[in-house]
Amino acid sequence: MIAMNDLPTRHGKLAEGLILLRFLAASRAGRTITEMRQELGGCGRRKIERLMRAIESVCGLLDEVDSPDREKRWRLPPTPLTHIGGPTAEEMAELDLSARALADQGLPHRAALLRAAGMKLAARAPEKSLRRAEADAEALLAAEGIAMRPGPRVAVAAGLVEAIREAVLASHLLEVRYRDAAGRARLRLLEPCGLIYGARPYLLAAVPGKPDTAVWRLDRIEACRVTEQSFQPRFQLAEQMRDCFGVGRDEVQDVVLRFSPEVAVEAATWRFHPSQASESEADGSLLVRFRAQGLIEMIHHLTVWDASVEVLAPTALREGLAGLGRRLVAQHGRTT
Repeated sequence: MIAMNDLPTRHGKLAEGLILLRFLAASRAGRTITEMRQELGGCGRRKIERLMRAIESVCGLLDEVDSPDREKRWRLPPTPLTHIGGPTAEEMAELDLSARALADQGLPHRAALLRAAGMKLAARAPEKSLRRAEADAEALLAAEGIAMRPGPRVAVAAGLVEAIREAVLASHLLEVRYRDAAGRARLRLLEPCGLIYGARPYLLAAVPGKPDTAVWRLDRIEACRVTEQSFQPRFQLAEQMRDCFGVGRDEVQDVVLRFSPEVAVEAATWRFHPSQASESEADGSLLVRFRAQGLIEMIHHLTVWDASVEVLAPTALREGLAGLGRRLVAQHGRTT
């Protein structure tokens, strides 16, 4: 559904007509008046009827489609106007990001279908607009990390992701009102590098003049504005996150895990880190080695393996896991 109040007033009527034209052209089964009203943000029936008459005056009569339900359906016959506007950079990037997420979830067939749909859409776009959209989509993909997880999630302010994407593409500084862990809020000026989607979403960004990047929780950004001030990008998201187990960053360490024979087959299907190497032992257990940072996230992940995993290195990871176990027993082990 299009938020019509986001469109400039002087272009609103033209935009509404073009949006409805595209909406009608995108369905062979036809659209009902109710669906058209929803697409334009819940406008009145009379407005839809006026727009349909305007479209018919330019494109010819709309086809009325046979439908088993009681509501009439209309569609737009093929016409050069139905090809107005190819996919935008954000649309192309979103298709690719969604396809990658499906592939990461072990659903390659669905990922392939989504990529095929994206290619068909791109093939319909004018060459000039496609070149620009492809370049912008590539920049968006490079600036967004894929680590999508189902389950509970935090609330993020409306329009925040869109503003960050805009700033990344334009290389403009972001002004954010950020609330720290103590609840104090202050204005920050940031050089956005990209988005990271994990158990919660983060912005990877640098403070101008500082030599390194930091991660900023999106749920703690209370307000955000794309400034007119441009900056020269200094960091690439992929390079910055290369050694990370999750989003946390601390000391890079050599990690060695031993999975018991009972879970070795399952553990072998996991990709704990791009640098990992695995080897089977004589008793059927599995050794997994990788080099990464993000100790806290490693501790939290390893709890799901219960006693089926043993941390051989580093000592800090072993002690951190044991310490968490002691705290959990102290909190939940007593009887009521």
